[in-house]
Amino acid sequence: MEFNETTNNQQLLESLIVDTYLSFCQKLKDPEAARTHTIFAFKKILTADTIEAFTRTNNMRNIIKSIFPSPDICKYTMVNNFIDMILRNPLKEKPNEIKFSDAIIVTNNSYGKNHVASAIKEVLEKDNYEHFSRFYKHNKQYNYRNALKESVTSEDMADIIANTLTNRVLQKAYQETENVSNKINNQYESQINNFQIDPYTLNQCKLDLLSREQQNIPRHDYCLDNLYVSMDLGNKKENQEDSAIILTHPQNPDFKMLVVADGMGGLMAGEEASFFITSQITNWFEHLDPQYFAAKNTGILSQCFNEEIQNINNRLYDTYRGNSSSTFVGCIVSEKETIVSHVGDSRAYIFKQGELQQLTKDDSLCYCQYQGGIIKQKDDIRFHKDSNVVTKAMGLKEDITPHTSTIHNSDYDTLLLFSDGVTDCISDNQIKAITTHTDIQSLAKTLVDTAKTNNSYQNHLPLDTYYSNIPGGKDNMTAAVYDNRPKNLEEEGR
Repeated sequence: MEFNETTNNQQLLESLIVDTYLSFCQKLKDPEAARTHTIFAFKKILTADTIEAFTRTNNMRNIIKSIFPSPDICKYTMVNNFIDMILRNPLKEKPNEIKFSDAIIVTNNSYGKNHVASAIKEVLEKDNYEHFSRFYKHNKQYNYRNALKESVTSEDMADIIANTLTNRVLQKAYQETENVSNKINNQYESQINNFQIDPYTLNQCKLDLLSREQQNIPRHDYCLDNLYVSMDLGNKKENQEDSAIILTHPQNPDFKMLVVADGMGGLMAGEEASFFITSQITNWFEHLDPQYFAAKNTGILSQCFNEEIQNINNRLYDTYRGNSSSTFVGCIVSEKETIVSHVGDSRAYIFKQGELQQLTKDDSLCYCQYQGGIIKQKDDIRFHKDSNVVTKAMGLKEDITPHTSTIHNSDYDTLLLFSDGVTDCISDNQIKAITTHTDIQSLAKTLVDTAKTNNSYQNHLPLDTYYSNIPGGKDNMTAAVYDNRPKNLEEEGR
């Protein structure tokens, strides 16, 4: 993840603190021990520039590396966000204790926030207090330099910063989750008993994406609420170049996102492009302005989604200069409508009452020939020797335009996204049959398993242009599924 000095750094840091705490909870099975270990881990960044105190559970060490290129940048972000917290809400310190928050406020009044950050870092790194102000408010003299030096060591300062950040962020996360839970409870009080949102649900798909574990392990199966993803390396490839993400919005769980990106090799491995796209669209979605939650603003959100995909494409091109590219298919599920966008030959389908419909049209040479009548049957595309020649992909050039459309949520029961590793190896009729007869919880897994083992054959097309067979698992395979059925129907099965 590219590090930029923006307001998003505060949100990234807050997410990192929460994820670290949850990972320690998972490992230690004790919330208070998890809080203590979280504080200690961030304290070690401040005092020793090391991330070794972070747990390996959920690959937290790799995640922090993916968010912040160096411990020093993480430290810089921590210090700045700590200062912001103190300026908004000073610490409640004990009587007769030196008021560290006052020293920050006074130095900010005298010199400014950047000077405060420099002062704190000088203490942490060199035990040098000379950058703090000597004066109290209204120029009443009070030597904060000496007072701090006599009462607050660099270890104390690191402990205060780590404690304050961790406790306030976790309190904020709990309150936000509690507010959402209370809102839902109040709305459906007569229908739902003892309903609560668990604030500590881990999105393993997100953790594996950001830590790069998605591309290091041959097989993944994920579930998040009614969202599912299965990924497999396949039988022929040595590298996993697909990336995928399933998300519920942290401020509105009714907003969901599914994305599949299929990286294409070049001078640079395709997994770099698919990771670049998927991690950046994740950050964008999780920080959506709440104005988009209103049903009337779906059209504006669709335009914003389209523009963000173009922006990510341009950043990808600027980074790799066309040497690493990827297809993209992504959907945002809002309260009443679903926005579908794609570039390349990764596909989106919907399924309802036994009928399957492809929503996207491949940006590929063969799909153009199919639309022009040169290729007669859609399934014949799979066997064509140029079936994987795409006419558009992200990262190949600047200023691409994705295909973006909107459908009503009532139009489908199930939403399905695929990389071409799946749709090359199983036909639409097979997808339809599997979706009809498979429980939703295992649908993505079954589709990928079938694509990995299914061998396809044809004997009606010329072999100078078409292959006679397609071996199962010839490419990386990814399937993402969203179950849009009402809860009572989910319990009854398909």
